[in-house]
Amino acid sequence: MADSSDPDEALDLGCVAAQGHLARDAEGAYSVSLEGKPATAFLCEQIARSQTSATVPMPDVRAYAKWLAD
Repeated sequence: MADSSDPDEALDLGCVAAQGHLARDAEGAYSVSLEGKPATAFLCEQIARSQTSATVPMPDVRAYAKWLAD
């Protein structure tokens, strides 16, 4: 089991497809989102986080993810 105090060993993003997803922010705090389409929202968040390290711009998938929560 990983040492949870080591930020390199912490889970940054996770999903329980039937319930919701969780995300860790830059300060190490977790937020849990319970929505109707958690697997899709998780995928959108994963893509959005990948955008920050990419060299080619992509569409704003977080704008689409907000639509899923309605």
